[in-house]
Amino acid sequence: MKNNLEINEIGLKELVKPIKLEDFISFGNKKLSLSKNIDNESGVYVFWWIGNVNELKKLNRELIITGKNLKNDKKYIKINWNWNLENEKVCLYVGKTTTILNRLKQHLYNYIEYFEWYDNNWLNKIKEIKKNNPKIEVNKLKQMLYKRNTSCQFRAGIEHLFKVEKEKDRNINIIQKIKQNIGFSYYLVNDKNNGVAKRFFLEDLAIAIFKPWFNVDSER
Repeated sequence: MKNNLEINEIGLKELVKPIKLEDFISFGNKKLSLSKNIDNESGVYVFWWIGNVNELKKLNRELIITGKNLKNDKKYIKINWNWNLENEKVCLYVGKTTTILNRLKQHLYNYIEYFEWYDNNWLNKIKEIKKNNPKIEVNKLKQMLYKRNTSCQFRAGIEHLFKVEKEKDRNINIIQKIKQNIGFSYYLVNDKNNGVAKRFFLEDLAIAIFKPWFNVDSER
């Protein structure tokens, strides 16, 4: 038990010190690669907003998430990303992985252009929800978080934050916004002795303490 407590305490201290994501990885020609001296190993990671928090406050922080089905009637819940805004940096997402580069590729989905995110699948999803829930308000549908798959939670959250801005200006480049405003921290946990458990508990502890916005995506 002592070892788990020690790794959690040390890990949290490291995770709260982000560097610019652009210093952690290279975005060269849509092909991501780790910067030098970065180990592509197992660990726990955190995405942070390290840009101007006043700018973050102006973005689209209201969203609708899916709740549980009650007698075949799916519930939709409104939340606001309005916590931690008094801090100088805001935690956006906490996760764990066995290979950090692959996980970053999944999160960033950087080969999808910023103007392609809301595709036909998004439109079809909206139509299906409206068909099954005719009483649901159109504004609610527009505020639903759209994930292209189950692995791109960070990119989906960023796209949602800038959704209104993109409607005003189609030329807003999300990858550039990520480079300008996002920090990243990573703590290696590749211990062969219960490494899986240590990553699991450190991730849960970091979520409880840092309160990341994008980890709140549904309730069942």
